[in-house]
Amino acid sequence: MDSAPAQPKFGLQTSVAVVLSNIIGVGVFTSLGFQIAEFRSGFVLLFLWFVGGVIALCGALTYAELGARYPKSGGEYNYLREIMHPALGFATGMTSIVIGFGAPIALVAITFGQYLSSALPAIPALYAALAVLAAGTALHLFTYQTSSSSHTFVTYLKLILIIAFCVACLWFVPEFQPISFAPTVEDAPLVLSGSFAVALVFVNYSYLGWNAVNYMSGDLRSEGNILTRSLLIGTLIVCLLYVLLNYTFLVVAPLDLMSGKIEIGFIVAGQAFHESGATVMGVGLAIMLIATISGMILSGSRIVQRIGQDEPLVAILARTNDRYIPWVAVLVLTGVALVFLLSGTFEAILLYAGFALGINSTLTVFSVFICRRKQHNRQQGYTIPWYPLPPVLFLILMCGTLFYLLLEETTESLLGIATYLAGILLYYVIRRIESRKLAPQAI
Repeated sequence: MDSAPAQPKFGLQTSVAVVLSNIIGVGVFTSLGFQIAEFRSGFVLLFLWFVGGVIALCGALTYAELGARYPKSGGEYNYLREIMHPALGFATGMTSIVIGFGAPIALVAITFGQYLSSALPAIPALYAALAVLAAGTALHLFTYQTSSSSHTFVTYLKLILIIAFCVACLWFVPEFQPISFAPTVEDAPLVLSGSFAVALVFVNYSYLGWNAVNYMSGDLRSEGNILTRSLLIGTLIVCLLYVLLNYTFLVVAPLDLMSGKIEIGFIVAGQAFHESGATVMGVGLAIMLIATISGMILSGSRIVQRIGQDEPLVAILARTNDRYIPWVAVLVLTGVALVFLLSGTFEAILLYAGFALGINSTLTVFSVFICRRKQHNRQQGYTIPWYPLPPVLFLILMCGTLFYLLLEETTESLLGIATYLAGILLYYVIRRIESRKLAPQAI
């Protein structure tokens, strides 16, 4: 009798595409407007993106080791469940589903609608956002081959479009803006201010996704250390690309024109190519965001699936079709994103998500110290280079950011904490219900 065919797995190319598509999304094309509202120094504005890149790279180095030690899918949910406590793992998983993927998917869809509506005013922004959410979901409902090939294609198309956008803007703009990127004495207090920390939340949000491939590590091929390589390759590419993009934005468009605006790419394109060219680029920038929604749904649905595998009460979340695709998890994640899309405002969602996800990543990076102590530093395969510098640097920068954000944006920060605590409470509620089901019935 023939055995059932083995479950398909993703290779390095798709894994790198997942990292790239999850990071390069709404943030880099929208957050600069909020940063300019606080700072007018070219050095400070670019330094924000450099610091964000350092945080992402240190986090990626740490997550790569955790992924090597605990190769199942689920990301932070899996690591904290195994290393610290199942309640922390569950709370982190629920936070990741709701805030790490649901809210960001909604923000990307909103931005897609804003860009497309700015370029083609006849198309309502909300309808465009709903359409792209439906399209991104459809890519991952059927087979691994469809999911992998379509996602890889739209991701590398996005990379080509971004590089072409930067080159074209720098080539065709009539004149560069008079902005200096050299540091000055006045920049030091700005870098150490609470406003810098709040602005860093927007930047960190733009780098979210460097850990995306960890959520689907159980779906990766085992040969060639694909998880580690995709984390490092993808994060480094994005760091370089982000600096190039923001340099382009700052030298092409006036700061006053971008201050407080969301559709930064459209504004910059208008300065370089005038109205007709801006329309073309606006459509192109909107197309780029399809890959981001695709990548988030692909990786985020694996957390939903893993929780369904571990919790009998919600086992339906782990249901797959005959091609091993977790279609219920995909639809549930899309439903969460839809709620955010229809109910939230852009900036409030972003600050709320930034704080809660900062808690997730801080706890996860800290867990590597506990993990090493429990396992007496035994490790086969990948280990963090220059340990303990990357995790320590990550924790210092992230804890400082969270502290200042709590002071500056208290309401959104407390909502993030409340979401995390609600996840812990829900874990114990589920345990209580399951224990009652298992308890012997009185006669």
